[in-house]
Amino acid sequence: MEQPILIATTVADEEKATEIIKKLLDQRIIACAQTIAVSSSFPWMENVEINQQEIKIIVKTFQKHQEQVVYIIKNNHSYKIPDIIVTKIEYVEEEYLKWMAGVLTKQENSE
Repeated sequence: MEQPILIATTVADEEKATEIIKKLLDQRIIACAQTIAVSSSFPWMENVEINQQEIKIIVKTFQKHQEQVVYIIKNNHSYKIPDIIVTKIEYVEEEYLKWMAGVLTKQENSE
């Protein structure tokens, strides 16, 4: 079975999150995406940003799609330096993994 991964990023708002997710789904390179409202704190330029409201996007896919997913996120992101983090998944419930494989296989075969 292929290596499943999570790819996460944060964006400024739901509109940007929806735009990026739609592009990824249209390209048929992710099985699903989730969004979560988060509060982020970080140094930026000469300031410290505290409790900046953002939307975290988490997508599930296979490692073979990583380069394409990262490319689409990076090229459609509104931040100058987007955080894009890829994590290998150690365990996925077998039926869910089969579902992911089925979804991505169907997507690949429909091209």
